[in-house]
Amino acid sequence: MSDERETSMIVIKTLDVEGHSPIQRAPWPLPAQEVDGSWTPGDWMVSAHVADGRTVINTKAVNACRPMVYGTLPDQVAEWIAARAWIMELDDAVVGATKVGGSRGRLLRPVEGWTRDVLARWACWCVDRAIHVHAVAALRSAGLTEVADQLDAMPPIVDETSAWDAWAAGSSAGDAAWDAWAAGSSAGDAARAAWAAWAAGSAARAA
Repeated sequence: MSDERETSMIVIKTLDVEGHSPIQRAPWPLPAQEVDGSWTPGDWMVSAHVADGRTVINTKAVNACRPMVYGTLPDQVAEWIAARAWIMELDDAVVGATKVGGSRGRLLRPVEGWTRDVLARWACWCVDRAIHVHAVAALRSAGLTEVADQLDAMPPIVDETSAWDAWAAGSSAGDAAWDAWAAGSSAGDAARAAWAAWAAGSAARAA
């Protein structure tokens, strides 16, 4: 990947409900909505490390999480799910594998439709796919047909109750898969898939 730098790029920034970045916990100046419904951008967040030359923005530095201002492209945002999402202007932007880094950034306006309900439904979709696609396939490939059939027979995961069921079922499947793996079978992938389903069910309940 070349280190082509864009003077200014529109990206997404995800933050918690209080406007803090998920990892660095830095508070971001939030945009203000005007009476007419328009938005006034928040103040610029400037990277001191980039400004004084301690960090040079390139793809390698972005992938290594060197100190700078970060955002994400739409097809990268699943790596950075948080309670709030904002459209962000990012200067001197360079695209990395899972994020975009730049010298300074500011929030322009909220991402429309990014709500708690949408996030919860998306989480349930992820759990459903983890259960009915990945965990079931891995368990069957490892010869754990009975456990795979139990998971495959589960109804779609669409709400907190079914996410709880997925959490419990994933835990049971994980126990069976790990027992088989410890006994010398080729159930390692199945175990990991089942535990992933268990964790996903737990995450969906918290969404």
